[in-house]
Amino acid sequence: MELINQAHMSLDAAEKVDLLQRVKEIVLERTPNLGRSIPEYKALVDAIVPFSNERNVAVAKFVLQFIEDIMEPAKNPQIKTPTILALTRHALFEACSSVLTINAGPSSIRKALRVLDKFIPGTIYHIWAQPLDTYDPQVWDFLVRTIHVMRQTLHQFQDAEAVLWTVRILESCALHFSHAFDSVYRDPARSNVQPDAVHLGTIASNHAFVRVDVVNDLSLSIVQSLVDRL
Repeated sequence: MELINQAHMSLDAAEKVDLLQRVKEIVLERTPNLGRSIPEYKALVDAIVPFSNERNVAVAKFVLQFIEDIMEPAKNPQIKTPTILALTRHALFEACSSVLTINAGPSSIRKALRVLDKFIPGTIYHIWAQPLDTYDPQVWDFLVRTIHVMRQTLHQFQDAEAVLWTVRILESCALHFSHAFDSVYRDPARSNVQPDAVHLGTIASNHAFVRVDVVNDLSLSIVQSLVDRL
């Protein structure tokens, strides 16, 4: 945490990246099985996410890559723990939303969108079909917030590639949030392929915190945003 605090206080972007790189090496490369407690892990990701508010492209992209790396079981074995997975997903959506909201440069935005495209489908399936952790409602809320951010920024982006990535993700979400059947997705916390299609029928009628009618309305609003962009 001392290195992270130094990075927060530094006014030099290159120094921030260097300090964060050292943190990443400690977390993922030198001691990947630290056996960090849940509070310690939460403190770590909570301290990393604010760097996504940096307007410096190098810092923003490094933070996104850092979070993407700790989502990988091969690099972060703890990600197979439900609470660790939920905390990391929450950090991922919060960081990506920040990058999109502050418009931290085209390459940062494209990076955030690629990360979202990679992890949104598996998160949707997990939350709908098998929520395992008390943090999952917060993950779902932040995922929905991220979708709303993409709906808004779709009309602001001037970079053609960013627009295409945003459209791709929103189209995918609109499809998942309908009764249409889509393809198979892999849960990043597991090694096996999940065979279930991701659609509204995946949501159990007695789901603790996801309502089918609300998700269906969100699908319609996404479609309307896509139509308005044409």
